[in-house]
Amino acid sequence: MRFIFLLPIVIYAAAHILLIATPDLFWWMTRKAHWFGSQQFVEDAEVLNARDRAHFEKNIHRYAEHLGPNHIAKIAVEAVIAVTAFQVFRLARRRARPGLATLYFVVSAGALVVAAEEARWGETFGLELFPQHLTHQVKSANLQAEMTLHNMPSAQRLTGNAKVALALYGLIGGILVARLRREWLLDRAFYFFIPHPLLAPGFAVVLLYSLERGLYKWIVGRRVTTLWSALQEPSELVAVLTLLLFCWLVLRTVNRWPQSPHAT
Repeated sequence: MRFIFLLPIVIYAAAHILLIATPDLFWWMTRKAHWFGSQQFVEDAEVLNARDRAHFEKNIHRYAEHLGPNHIAKIAVEAVIAVTAFQVFRLARRRARPGLATLYFVVSAGALVVAAEEARWGETFGLELFPQHLTHQVKSANLQAEMTLHNMPSAQRLTGNAKVALALYGLIGGILVARLRREWLLDRAFYFFIPHPLLAPGFAVVLLYSLERGLYKWIVGRRVTTLWSALQEPSELVAVLTLLLFCWLVLRTVNRWPQSPHAT
């Protein structure tokens, strides 16, 4: 059973092997259908510099036809996180733990938003949920010329640092929990969203990805944009899979608590 917690390392190692040995298969696995919506939006995007624009136009064919398994898996995992966290919310309410219930209601809602962002608010599946003028406005200011908020320039500046902070928080939190009594782990740590030590491989992969990007920049002497890093897609899958495992551990723990007779 504990093998499942090593899955992040297996996924990330497999991604490296595919990228080096069979790059065409790697790109097929990680491609995102209609990534840029259309060539027009790439040409109209106001925030793309000449280097990125040329790179996107050269590689747009990789994402124009098929939706890769990696991207489908990310959206699916994020949706399952939302359902799992909502179940934690329901159980916590029944057990009269309002603080925990509130926390996991927020996690559930956040996972739904992340899943919607990953699906470009329906555009990944050919849906157009917003007026055309709003869609064009967002895409013109978007670093990938797509209908998302997380690829806006202001949001992207925070992404790299956020991943490093998440990885360090997960690793340090896991070490802290490992040194505490089991009773504290089962009844208190989840209140503060502190991860189980078994989740360390997932956080280690996220940190490794961030370090790899920094090392590439130091060796090659030029930046690698977050938008075009080849291993970003599998690293993001590892991150959401780690969060799903975390929520599953919480659900299993809360389910063992006795139900309060005064819970609604």
